[in-house]
Amino acid sequence: MGQHHLNRSQRLGNQCGSFRCTSAGRGSLWLVDDILTTGATALAAAALMSGAARAETVTVFAAASLKNALDVLNKYKDEINGIFAVCEPNAAGVQKALKELGLAGKVKFVAFDPNEALVAGLADDSVDGIVLQDPVTMGYQAVKTMLKKLKNEPGVEDRVKTGEYVATPENRDTPEMKKLLVPEQFAE
Repeated sequence: MGQHHLNRSQRLGNQCGSFRCTSAGRGSLWLVDDILTTGATALAAAALMSGAARAETVTVFAAASLKNALDVLNKYKDEINGIFAVCEPNAAGVQKALKELGLAGKVKFVAFDPNEALVAGLADDSVDGIVLQDPVTMGYQAVKTMLKKLKNEPGVEDRVKTGEYVATPENRDTPEMKKLLVPEQFAE
């Protein structure tokens, strides 16, 4: 279920522990969300980025379009060291805006979920990382958990790990990353 179906308390609880960061440079990090409602996603990610990532400032903005990304990046381009876009449509807009403004490769950029241009960006230095999900494992675990719950079996977890990965320019050609970056398509 998407965050937009949850109340503020549920959204905040749902995001608890959803983000992790092992290291980052100092400076100004930007989180690009598609919509700011309760701020649960933004609060969880911003807390992590200002803590573990040691960011000096964390700015959150909604940029559901290329125009929004261009407007914000153009205004603040001298203050931005890194950007994390929380979904593929936002990431696509941010990537285009970074290229258009000549900031690609200068501002660290991590996207969530791949598309063709973002995957190509791992090779052309316009994308520093793409956070990936494993849809096959997600589907398998969802059905398995649902059946367990319907049968009233013990051990149904509130959160089910389905695997999350980060593709980088260095690991993009490994079999594991290729499978997630360019998954096989179902054909009729």
